[in-house]
Amino acid sequence: MNNLIEYCKDHSGSRLIQKRYETGTNDEKNQIFDKISNNILSLAKDVFGNYVIQKILDNNTVDQEKNSKIMTSLEGNIQELTLHMYGCRVIQKAIEVN
Repeated sequence: MNNLIEYCKDHSGSRLIQKRYETGTNDEKNQIFDKISNNILSLAKDVFGNYVIQKILDNNTVDQEKNSKIMTSLEGNIQELTLHMYGCRVIQKAIEVN
């Protein structure tokens, strides 16, 4: 958990975090979200990190509070993200799930 942001930005690490978020307990999901919550914008623009953000958005249909926190983190950067190669995927997913 200490190097979670670095794992999110790594090919294998990103896949591991996505799988863990999908299959983990609510406590594990909360721990993952708490660790990445201050880095959402940078992860949204990362080649592998954007998939982690998308997975969280996709798996929080019941817990809209996390999705709201993600959207708050992205506010003010929507135009930049829509023009970004990886950020646009996060914006598309956010629109899709909200």
